Amino acid sequence: MRTEILESAVAGDVTATAEVLREAESLIRGYAHSEEEQQAARVRLWAALPSYDGGGFEAFAREVLERP
Repeated sequence: MRTEILESAVAGDVTATAEVLREAESLIRGYAHSEEEQQAARVRLWAALPSYDGGGFEAFAREVLERP
């Protein structure tokens, strides 16, 4: 994932956030099977974006999605 898109999403850019969530969709589906679970996972990931501080986004997303 491009750094500038992630930085924009972290800063609250709606379009960039949508792109980040689209790109994370296969990962989201790996953790959540029903549409309701997938939506909840998207919300958790969206809510956690401001705490992303660089580094591997996939590792960050996995950590967020593995939280109870």
